[in-house]
This record gives sequence, structure tokens and C-alpha cells, in this order.
Amino acid sequence: MALIVLPIFGGLFWAAGIAAISDQLVVFPATALAPHYVLRPSWAEGRWFVVPALAIVVAGVGVAVRALRDHRYLIYDNPRLIIVLCLFALGLFNYARVRLDRFHAWPIMMVAAPLIAAAPFIPASLSRRGRIVAVVTTVFVVNMVLAFDMLAAKARIPVVPLAPPHGIGITIPEADASYNDLVLAIMGSTRAGEPIFSGSVRHDGLFGTDVLLYFLTERPAPTRYYELNRGLMASETVQAQIIDALERQSVRTVVLVDWPSSESPRPSRARSVTLLDDYIRTHYRHVARFGHYELGKRR
Repeated sequence: MALIVLPIFGGLFWAAGIAAISDQLVVFPATALAPHYVLRPSWAEGRWFVVPALAIVVAGVGVAVRALRDHRYLIYDNPRLIIVLCLFALGLFNYARVRLDRFHAWPIMMVAAPLIAAAPFIPASLSRRGRIVAVVTTVFVVNMVLAFDMLAAKARIPVVPLAPPHGIGITIPEADASYNDLVLAIMGSTRAGEPIFSGSVRHDGLFGTDVLLYFLTERPAPTRYYELNRGLMASETVQAQIIDALERQSVRTVVLVDWPSSESPRPSRARSVTLLDDYIRTHYRHVARFGHYELGKRR
């Protein structure tokens, strides 16, 4: 009986896994993200995709060439593992293509790292293996130079301590010192444990929101939708639920961030939803501005 049940169970497990991965890396980006995001790629952000892209291309081409020369090559574990890693990385590229920034390069880099690390150990002649080592070393050095250049640039930026108590030991750029004033203003005008809402000046076109404020001020979010994204906020149902939470809990304080972005919704595929923006304008008044943040109080 076990000889029958185990293979069936194993097959169902792998089928479910493939379906879940396909949904997250193919279906979800195409249906939920792409209609709401379009970020113009730039070299400053896109350069972080160069190394993983090269690693995947070289690995994929290498497996294809060797498989064409010797069809038995694919029966071994190493090439099959390389194929799986390449497919996984391509799925992550598909996920990141709507927002080609440094944050979305990290998952791809983690998948590409084993391909890069394994390159010097590819079965080949000593001369060819030496050339592979030289290429991998060059790629590593280039990345280290880019990383150190970025760290050096950050080290030259004047900083100030982040507001206590949770900001102890952390610094922020001196140009953003008004953020401390915002944290202290929220804590000074609300009670401990009183909910606040951290949102955006325009929720159907937001670039991001500041969930760190909930932690720094020790003020909870009034709704389960505390981490907002543009795809989520394109739903009238979600905005209506946030409004209901603000109303039921009589939330007195809202913080709206206006982060600059080159990103904009695609008008042909995403219609404007302004329920939450209209509610905030009607029920809250602007009391202060701290850099890119607006502090609002219930009327």
C-alpha cells in the first residue's frame, strides 16, 4: 500500500509546489502587479541586475551547449540543478520587471550566487577552468568596488541619531532630521497604544508608506492593511475597509507621506480609486509638515 500511496503523495506535493511557485512568479506579477506599476529603469538601480543576469545567461548557455554535444549530460544532478536555479531566477526577474530597483535585485542575486560560486568547479580542462576563475574573480571584484563606492558615498553623508527609545543606536541623514520631530510630535499628541494611520498623500498612486512609524511611536495601526501597495489600494473594497476602521476606532492622527517617484499608474489598465483620499480630506485637517510627511488631525 505504501508503495502506491507515497508516489501519489509525492506527485501531488510537487504539483502543488510548482503551481504555487508559478502563481507567485508568473501569474501574480502579470495580473496583480503589472497593471498598477510602471517604473522607468535607470542605470543607478538597474546595475544591480547585471551580475545575476550574466550568471544566469552564462549558466543556461553552458548547459545547453554541453547537452547538445552529449545528450547524457542531462541525466546528472548538477545540470538539472542549474536548470532549476535558472528557471527560478527567471521567475524572480519576471517579478522584478515591474519595479527594476535594487531591492528587487536581492532575491535574484541569492539565486544566482550558487551559479557564480560553482563556476570555477565546472568539469573542464585546466586552461578553461583558469579562464572561468578569472571571469568569476573579475565579477566579484567589480561588485565589491561598486559596494564599497556606495558605502563610501554614504559615509560622507552627515547623520543624526534616530529618535529614542526605539531609535537608539540608529542614525539617519541630517537632511532628514525633521523625521525625529514627526515622531516626537505624534508621541506628544497621542496616548500610548492609541492607533494612528500611516498612509500616502495619494493612495491609488503611492510609491510606498512608512510602517516604521508604528514601531517608533509605539502606536498601533487601526487596520490590518498597515503595509500598503498600489495594487492593494486599487481596490474600492480595501479602501472602504480602511475607512471603516478609521471611523470605528475614531483615529485622531494620520500621517501622509509624499515620497517623490517616477512611477505612475497605467491609466489604460488601472482606474483611479479616491475613496480613502476623499475621506481623509473631509475628516482630517493639516496641522504640520515634516519634510515629506504631512501630519493630520481629525476635525
